[in-house]
Amino acid sequence: MSVITVSELLHGIHRANTKARRERRQAFVEHLISSIPIIEFDLDSARIYAKLWAELARKGIVIR
Repeated sequence: MSVITVSELLHGIHRANTKARRERRQAFVEHLISSIPIIEFDLDSARIYAKLWAELARKGIVIR
């Protein structure tokens, strides 16, 4: 899992509108973080990602 995905998941924890929901999200995210290897996203990775994203967009393929 990319560190960007981790950041997005952590963001979701902070946006929870109740303490119970925040705690459930925290437990889920922490489980994922401990279970799935985290892939660093450096400048080289960003350049490759941008190029692939643009190529897919030209072909009409949308990344969600």
